[in-house]
Amino acid sequence: RNSTTNNVESVIKVPLTFANKNFWYTRLQEDFKVGDTNEGRSVSMVLPRMGYEMTGLSFDSSRSKPSRPRIFSIDIDDNSILKTQLKFSPWNFNMSLHIMTKNITDMFSIIEQILPYFDPFYTITINELEEFPEYTRNIPVILEKIEMDEIFSRENDKSRKFVCSLSFVLKGFLYSSTGEVKIIRKSDLVFNDNDLKTIISLTPI
Repeated sequence: RNSTTNNVESVIKVPLTFANKNFWYTRLQEDFKVGDTNEGRSVSMVLPRMGYEMTGLSFDSSRSKPSRPRIFSIDIDDNSILKTQLKFSPWNFNMSLHIMTKNITDMFSIIEQILPYFDPFYTITINELEEFPEYTRNIPVILEKIEMDEIFSRENDKSRKFVCSLSFVLKGFLYSSTGEVKIIRKSDLVFNDNDLKTIISLTPI
């Protein structure tokens, strides 16, 4: 937070939890009665705070392909075993980030630290499969829309709350189970020439 002279007055760590807006709205209804020994809470909800949730997922046919190459990796504990990933499909994961503050200044102080990273997407590099540590993928996270809301819990300015909801789409994948196959160390080639049979063994160096 900045002072009236635009100097940094205090730095606040904003908590991030798994929660949706409905949880906050319910909590605000309980906060109306703060001080009421019969029904209310002794302490109101501390702001600012952030909450995130997954709102849905859908198959992304635009990224689907008729066939995909298999993913292979040698088992680090047994180099005679080859781990394989046979099937994976593209899915869009819809996520929302909700921000609640007591005033609009705090709200913009938070979102201005988030929005510059999205234009409108932000790419992260992750290891999606624990069994394949050397396999990484670039995953785009797209910022789709921003919604602002203002809540009046009482008929005075002190009770005003501001909520900003940022909607994201993560372009990810879902994978089937991992399989294992033995690595071919030696192969025999058999040539038949009438009654003559020749066997040639090939062993990789």
